[in-house]
Amino acid sequence: MVQLDFSIVAGFLILFAFMPSMATDDEELVLMYNDLEPFVAKEGDRISGALGDYLTDALSQANVKVIWKSVPWERQLPTLKEKAENVCAVAIF
Repeated sequence: MVQLDFSIVAGFLILFAFMPSMATDDEELVLMYNDLEPFVAKEGDRISGALGDYLTDALSQANVKVIWKSVPWERQLPTLKEKAENVCAVAIF
């Protein structure tokens, strides 16, 4: 198993700082990402990596349906600034 270091934990905390509260169990959360191995990477039809696996497992346990969306870095921040509901960026800072 991959050890989580401070940068991963910090990225995870920042993700949830931008995440709107979930009103119901059947809502979806769009996670924007850009391949950044070994943290987040697309493998076939799923997202993997230290952060990708961790978020998938954690949100699954919270009964949150996740939609992974590949979005270039330069479009992620403007999307977040638009305050779109249930959209977050997965990043390492």
